[in-house]
Amino acid sequence: MGEECKQWCILGDFNAVRKNSERKGLNYRGSTATREVQEFNDFIESAELLDVPLIGGKYTWYRDNGSAKSRIDRILISSEWLEHWPDSKQYILGRQVSDHSALLLKSTSIDWGPKPFKSLNIWISDPSFKQVVRQSWTSYIGKGNPTVLLKEKLKKLKYDLKSWNKEVFGIIGLKKQNLISELGALDKKDDESCLEEEDQCRRMKLLSELKLLLEKENSLLNQKVRVRWVKEGDTNSKYFHSRIRWRRSKNELKGVNLNGSWCVDPVKVKEEVRQVFIKRFSAPKYFSISFCNIPFF
Repeated sequence: MGEECKQWCILGDFNAVRKNSERKGLNYRGSTATREVQEFNDFIESAELLDVPLIGGKYTWYRDNGSAKSRIDRILISSEWLEHWPDSKQYILGRQVSDHSALLLKSTSIDWGPKPFKSLNIWISDPSFKQVVRQSWTSYIGKGNPTVLLKEKLKKLKYDLKSWNKEVFGIIGLKKQNLISELGALDKKDDESCLEEEDQCRRMKLLSELKLLLEKENSLLNQKVRVRWVKEGDTNSKYFHSRIRWRRSKNELKGVNLNGSWCVDPVKVKEEVRQVFIKRFSAPKYFSISFCNIPFF
């Protein structure tokens, strides 16, 4: 089968939901509902399908009198589809006289600005991690407002960790390739003649390093993907990376509802988000905070 034949999607009325919250106003509970949800999710996972984000609403089917609604229509895509169109999303359109809403699959890329910084749990296991944090935190010396000082320290720490991850920690693929290549050379040498004690010790060390590296790689995938296949030990990296892209797309900010209308303009969306945070974290003028006599590390 050609690669282009694998870029496919399946869509329609499945008459099933992925979670109970996708049904409302229907007397559909108990073991039957739980079994339906589980079977539908098992089908999606076993077929290696991805459920792209839904924009514009929560439900796709409505009873005529409005007493019940559910999301039984959806678009599922293959991982190869997501590789070529990583920004794919499904949009709910008007349903007019039908009790089902029309769905539109579209790939739309919106520049929301810089990506947020995220730490990885596996970083803590690296011996150089604490050293990088300590050096970064103590190297910045500033004066003035303690809150501003804390912000600048965190900003510098973020920059240093991103550089460390890119230049030292994050080159897992290259490290693994070099280890496998050196192990292959030793195995070939062992096939032709017996390895000397020094080479045997070297091979044992390389195998140990490769094992630790693979554990690190699996831990990274586990945190980024969080799917059952990781726990069961499946090493289908292509599938994992497609799930990573899917999760990023799912967690991405799609837009906001402004005065009853869906808005995807980055400028307006950013301003709306800023206003929400201003209201949420505003403090009276007499409120102050101090970090005096508190060790930062």
